[in-house]
Amino acid sequence: MSKKKIEGLGSQAVSKFFEQPEGLPEIERTKVGRPRTIYREYEKSSQEGLRDGFTRATFIVREDLLKKLKDYAYTERKTLKDTVNKMLAEFLEGKEVIEREDKQ
Repeated sequence: MSKKKIEGLGSQAVSKFFEQPEGLPEIERTKVGRPRTIYREYEKSSQEGLRDGFTRATFIVREDLLKKLKDYAYTERKTLKDTVNKMLAEFLEGKEVIEREDKQ
């Protein structure tokens, strides 16, 4: 069986798939995602999307302590963020702390 050569289609056949039919109104694209609610200048990218006075931090912690911390937060019906903030504040309360010279 021989191959048939189709002539005359070329780019016309492909472009017909991408053409919009005439007479249809243009539909305005909506923005996807949650609307931005926090408008402030950030000092660091780790503050992006957070309220004033908050930043992101990464710590390396023992797995058994992290599991206990998560379980405690669940038991108290609090978020992990709120639990860690409360625990750090209580631990540092009344401690004498020397401020470092650097920015962080």
